[in-house]
Amino acid sequence: MALRAGLRSGVVSSFVIRQGTRVWQGFLALRADLRSGVVSSFVTRQGLSVWQGLLALRAGLRSGVVSSFVNRQGNRVWQGLLALRADLRSGVVSSFVTRQGLSVWQGLLALGAGLRSGMVSSFVIRQGNRV
Repeated sequence: MALRAGLRSGVVSSFVIRQGTRVWQGFLALRADLRSGVVSSFVTRQGLSVWQGLLALRAGLRSGVVSSFVNRQGNRVWQGLLALRADLRSGVVSSFVTRQGLSVWQGLLALGAGLRSGMVSSFVIRQGNRV
């Protein structure tokens, strides 16, 4: 559910999964988001296509087959900014990288001014079931 909310808010354009907990919930959310067009594509470590990757997800998300997702839309970003600030404080989000290559805290300040412009290109999270 957190993944679906994060993707729909547009804050999460991509992320790397370190741990594959609660993968079936995530798999169901991914299938729904692919159908609705919220998720346009994802890349696996083996370079599989989207549909091949879906099959791989069923067998191997716990092993980290899926390394990133790409979001198609970037709307409702301010809700996501609040969520990101909360997740940085709680430690769920350990780092993120901006397109300008800013550090985490510089990037957080930049988010306040420019998240609507798509400045944030990726996040790294500590747990795969929360975004």
